Amino acid sequence: SEMCIRDRVSTQSTGNSHSATMSAAQCFSGDPVAAINAATNDPGLFHFKELLDLPEVQELGAVNPALRTLEIFCFKTIHDYTAAGLPALNATQTEKLRLLTFVSLCGQGKVVSYDSITEETGVGNVRELEDLVIATLDLGLVEGKLFHEEKEFHVKTTVGRDVHPSEYQGLLDKLVAWQAHSHGVVASMDEHVQSGIKRHQDKKAAEAEREAELAKLKTEVIEDMKNQKDKGSMQFIRSRQRGRQGHFRR
Repeated sequence: SEMCIRDRVSTQSTGNSHSATMSAAQCFSGDPVAAINAATNDPGLFHFKELLDLPEVQELGAVNPALRTLEIFCFKTIHDYTAAGLPALNATQTEKLRLLTFVSLCGQGKVVSYDSITEETGVGNVRELEDLVIATLDLGLVEGKLFHEEKEFHVKTTVGRDVHPSEYQGLLDKLVAWQAHSHGVVASMDEHVQSGIKRHQDKKAAEAEREAELAKLKTEVIEDMKNQKDKGSMQFIRSRQRGRQGHFRR
């Protein structure tokens, strides 16, 4: 099938290079059906919303098989495609929709079981399942670790799929909540910083006060010792003087 003509950029994910498409809309060159076919067969293209939003593509009509196929590649899974009764996908399209289905699974939780992967993607055995997961890792669509013995995939991060208009409000609500949480975290951090500064200042003030008290006490002790010494010297002098006077009287 015809491949999209577009610029590719080299990116890194989990230590592997992969190609990233700038825009699915670049697949369009006048024929919307051909553009959909090119986009869904392109091995490096996994987001299709910009192509779907083109007026020429929308003019195909809601019941058009090509448009319905593109909508499923945007938002849905291989199960949805099978249930829609659309023409059979070729091997490249089937693999890509399985990859996208696995990406959707990874977006639903941090641990994905082999059973759920098998059920949702329709792979035939564990070897095919693990090959699918490894392919998704190599493409940089997800990051995580495969646990063969536990039959689980642990998700670290995953790319987002195209967002359906019905999800905009929910996404906006999440962003607003995240913003509020971020502001709360920053405010709490500022409070801790100010509290720490005050404790540091109080500690320095207390240390300065103790040092002043010690200096004062030291001065008083030295002065007292000096007074005691002067007093003792005077008593000694008087005693010597009294002794001499007694000697002269004798």
